[in-house]
Amino acid sequence: MAALTKTSIATTDLFKVITFTGSSGSDTIALTASDGQTGIIINNTNATAGQIATVTLKAGTGILSTLGDVVIAIPISSMVHINLNAIGSARLKDLTGNLTVTVTVAAAGVVASVLIGIAEAQ
Repeated sequence: MAALTKTSIATTDLFKVITFTGSSGSDTIALTASDGQTGIIINNTNATAGQIATVTLKAGTGILSTLGDVVIAIPISSMVHINLNAIGSARLKDLTGNLTVTVTVAAAGVVASVLIGIAEAQ
């Protein structure tokens, strides 16, 4: 399990380049900002037909974990933004504040070609 790199964005920043990391198949994100200040961007750079990435935000161990995992299918050459404010981190993070993200890719796609970026407003 790999820890993903977060990009901090100050309120005074006009723009910021977000660091993306190739998935290891099971990655962790240390959530330190409030839900409304954290965004997760996932880019499936696999480009062959059928190489759909299935990204699972695993249910954590908190009070709302009974709501279960959040599963997102990302088509080839597509990107999604996940709004933690809409989902609620209480559903996803464990008691240490970490969120686990797993990735699989169909049709012999490459898991490391699914890039994950985390942006936290400070």
